[in-house]
Amino acid sequence: MLIFEIIFLSQYIDSLILEGIQISYEEEFSKAESIFNIVINNDTLHPAGYFFKSALYQLKYFDMGYDSIKEFFFNLQKKGISVAKRYVEKNPDDPWGYFFLGGFHTLNVFLYGYNGDYINALKNLFPALDNINKSVKMDSTIYDAYLGLGGYDYFKGMLPFMGSEKEKAFKEIKISIDKGKYTRFLSSSALANLYIREKRYEDARKIIKELIREFPGSRTFLWHYFNSFYYEGEIDSAIYYGYKLMELSKDNYYCYIQSVYFISELLLKKGEKKKVREITENIRDDLFPEWSKKIKILREKSFK
Repeated sequence: MLIFEIIFLSQYIDSLILEGIQISYEEEFSKAESIFNIVINNDTLHPAGYFFKSALYQLKYFDMGYDSIKEFFFNLQKKGISVAKRYVEKNPDDPWGYFFLGGFHTLNVFLYGYNGDYINALKNLFPALDNINKSVKMDSTIYDAYLGLGGYDYFKGMLPFMGSEKEKAFKEIKISIDKGKYTRFLSSSALANLYIREKRYEDARKIIKELIREFPGSRTFLWHYFNSFYYEGEIDSAIYYGYKLMELSKDNYYCYIQSVYFISELLLKKGEKKKVREITENIRDDLFPEWSKKIKILREKSFK
């Protein structure tokens, strides 16, 4: 059964996927997962539901930081890749099958790279690119795939004998933002991060402002906004949005402890040691010790 039979001709499933993506960025992870489980159960032999559930768990891991979430993600990835490979074998003329297979490998690239495991990231890079290229060659209107193409064109300069094509990459990711059906938010987030990397801070903020208006309670997008000021060296603005992150993270200790760290670092630069002592007073040592140790160092400095 082809993807357009399942998604494009099934308004119910298509609307579920879009609803699940929307809720994912509202960080209602359990509700989003239940929606993607419905998509999976609608056709357990199709990779779409597994892909969106994997993407959800990657977002959840970035937001909450627990290793158990990462382990679940990789187990889900194995299942999803297996389903996608079987689907492509049975439906070699469906470009969406290659998109999802490439998408699974792309998710692996992101998470391995995030954790500094560049060997496994590289192992997934080429099957990701190969399958995404196949999908676009078969159907150039699969605009969601241009995110992966753009990411490769930007970062390929890190590979031996390869040069980066940054402006081409930005154009490809913009296509995914403007015309993609499922990756608009992810593509916007990715482009903003690349602009920050390129020190195009105001360009990054223009993108993120729109997402914050749409998702005012989202930590995911507010982190990008904070980072644009932090890396630009705009200390007062970074502190302001750091406190906003603290407020949004009262039920998320991973984000909370990170925001405390960055605010404390910036306050120390301003010589506001009393405020550092106030916000670091009740930091726990048993959760995310790598962050609590960093905060302890900053707290000790605030007493000098």
